[in-house]
Amino acid sequence: MLAHNREFAALFPDGEPPANSMRWMLLDREAREVVLGDWADSWAPVVMPQLRHAVELHPQNAALARLEDDVRRDPVAGPLYAVAAAAPIAYPDGTERPINHALYGPGWVTTCVAEPVTSPGARVMLLIYTPGDSLASHSPAPRKSLPS
Repeated sequence: MLAHNREFAALFPDGEPPANSMRWMLLDREAREVVLGDWADSWAPVVMPQLRHAVELHPQNAALARLEDDVRRDPVAGPLYAVAAAAPIAYPDGTERPINHALYGPGWVTTCVAEPVTSPGARVMLLIYTPGDSLASHSPAPRKSLPS
């Protein structure tokens, strides 16, 4: 992560984003049990294939290899990684996932992702937080059909 704003930092219980967001999402107990809602079904299956892909693209990267090894050995993440890592990588733009915001409580993040053409491998990601237990409560009312 190269940059973040104060609102992003406020998402985390200690008010500070993790140094390595992928490591935090996959291995941190607080991330799995408190912050990332429905971690095993909504977050892990999306993040794990991205880790596998990064390791394949950069086999010489010791930090990635170490992270993958730590995930494989983790009693919670390891069994999921054995299954989920082989899944196709889902492009995260526009996805919505449950989250428990440290200040605002339960809600959802919607991802807005861009990959700059002039910076291969770089990714710009915005997370838009919407409070509430369900996104349905924040959806616009369905349009009524006009009479013919």
